[in-house]
Amino acid sequence: MPASMGFDDVLGHDRAKARLRAALEGGRLPHAWLFAGPEGVGKERLARRFAAALLCEASPREAPCRSCRGCERALRGVHPDFLVLLPEAERVARGLASRAEFERTPSRELKIAEVRQLERWLRLGPVEGRAKVALVLPADRLNQSAQNALLKTLEEPPPAATLLLVTSAAEALLPTVRSRCVRLPFAPLPPEVVAEHARSHHGCAPEAAAVLARLSGGSLGRVQTLDPETVETRRQLIERLRALRPGDGLGATRLVAVLAEEREEAIERLRLLRTWYRDVLAASVGASNALLIHADLAEAAREDAARLGGETILRRLAAIESAVEAIEANVTPRLAVEGMLASFGGGP
Repeated sequence: MPASMGFDDVLGHDRAKARLRAALEGGRLPHAWLFAGPEGVGKERLARRFAAALLCEASPREAPCRSCRGCERALRGVHPDFLVLLPEAERVARGLASRAEFERTPSRELKIAEVRQLERWLRLGPVEGRAKVALVLPADRLNQSAQNALLKTLEEPPPAATLLLVTSAAEALLPTVRSRCVRLPFAPLPPEVVAEHARSHHGCAPEAAAVLARLSGGSLGRVQTLDPETVETRRQLIERLRALRPGDGLGATRLVAVLAEEREEAIERLRLLRTWYRDVLAASVGASNALLIHADLAEAAREDAARLGGETILRRLAAIESAVEAIEANVTPRLAVEGMLASFGGGP
């Protein structure tokens, strides 16, 4: 069986698939795995497929068959021997719980009480399957007390228990937690893989798909938040920014109106501008078009590189980062963007 068989609906990550396949077929299954890598590249999807494989009724070589009762229920998240531990806020965001179920604002953390419940559940042993599998995500949401509590389970795992920790911020986990897990590293997906996904699943034209793939940073999850219109919106936004000159109050006011909409949209558009100045900086040191995120705007990037110079480009990147941090700290988007543009020399 090819290494990716059973995991073939997860794009890329052949090395990770091969390691999981070898563990399944060799019968040497670590009790804890750490799926670590960028957001949106398929870590959770592969972890869920691996959980199904551990609960599959077929032979280890064929698991996950994705057709037996064990696989089918595990993939739907309703197998009695499969538990997904999510923060309250994440459960609400995924539609698995209602905001009304919580007396206070749903927590973004996983707390010690939830880890204690997980430990009790694991120690009950399998109900139907040959394993008891817990998926913890995002594992970096475990607060320090919860991580310390989890250490006991990692050090003395119950028989047949397997823990799958998924994170895009492994450094947020205690070293003692990381060291007791087998780390499965994930990298961004190749641009051509993401572009093909954008073409086949989102109906993007080839040029738009290529732009979205570069903007995504190798993340399919990121592509889900973008659409073909993003390509043209990006072009218009960059053109407005490039046209802004010192003293152009009207142009700055119009740009603020575009950038400073809702909080999340403002952050998204500022991050897009950050990728633009990243390209301008790369162009200033002679980077080839292939290394630019906005490769279709390479000529404009080189023009801005020559006009602005390295120090100005770096200052603008820092100003964008400061604006994003300010908005995340609850400063109104308009104030943050106005301050950023003022530092550019083009405030309203």
